[in-house]
Amino acid sequence: MLEKTVVCTTCPLECTLKLTINNDAIESISGNKCSRGIDYAKLEFIDPQRIFTSTLLIKDNNKESLLPIRSSKPISQKLFKEIIEIVNKTEVSPPIKMGDIIINNILNSEINIVASRTIIKL
Repeated sequence: MLEKTVVCTTCPLECTLKLTINNDAIESISGNKCSRGIDYAKLEFIDPQRIFTSTLLIKDNNKESLLPIRSSKPISQKLFKEIIEIVNKTEVSPPIKMGDIIINNILNSEINIVASRTIIKL
């Protein structure tokens, strides 16, 4: 039997959840002050998800800069390496508005990679 501690970030209470794991399955979850903590702990154990953030290259008239980007929704951390490979091959040119979709439906996840900043020109 293994115990794992997770801090729930679903609401401002930030409950410290204790998962008891037996044979790669969750046996019990404790420490939650609301039902959302249980759902969070299950997902955190099975498939942790985060907002992906990075930068990608902006090229404009032989000038280069970086554009901050993020995923439009949390995405499985298991996909981060593949996402980074795609992002590293992607270049954009201004103008770019914050919120513009830079990569649509990345890895068929129904999640977009969007600009986190407006760039009019370099």
